[in-house]
Amino acid sequence: MFLFILQSLYFFLPAFMARIIPSFFSKISLGDKHLHPKIMISPKELVLATLTSTLVFILQMVAYRAGFQSITLIDYAGFTPLLGVLMGVGVIAGNALKNYYKQKDGISLNSNWLPWDSWGYVFGAILFSFLEYVPDVSVVVILLVASPLFELVLGFVRKK
Repeated sequence: MFLFILQSLYFFLPAFMARIIPSFFSKISLGDKHLHPKIMISPKELVLATLTSTLVFILQMVAYRAGFQSITLIDYAGFTPLLGVLMGVGVIAGNALKNYYKQKDGISLNSNWLPWDSWGYVFGAILFSFLEYVPDVSVVVILLVASPLFELVLGFVRKK
């Protein structure tokens, strides 16, 4: 069971990284105008998340071809970097949808909205990845359970 959890988390690593990397660039002003006033996502976040997830997925493909296959959920040789692109765009789409509903309900973007703050990007990345790969339901459940823990770590990192 532990190996399956590890495989699920490794599979989702491009999306996790797409979620975290744009926050490190929040102080740099590059295309910070939002794509739409109700979704509060900038082109910078979209580009950074997509590039990050794609690069991480390519690194996973290279590692797989080099023999690192013990914790892989999928056969990376059978996929193109498009899966990484889809995960990155899905992370942003999930966050955008979550932000839209947060504003619609009158909730501040900086306040906690559990569990949706940690699930929005997961649903987005998984739904977009369906175009290339449909994970087992148990993988999705593992990711939904793990994402709040990931958000706690991310919140700690952001405060430092």
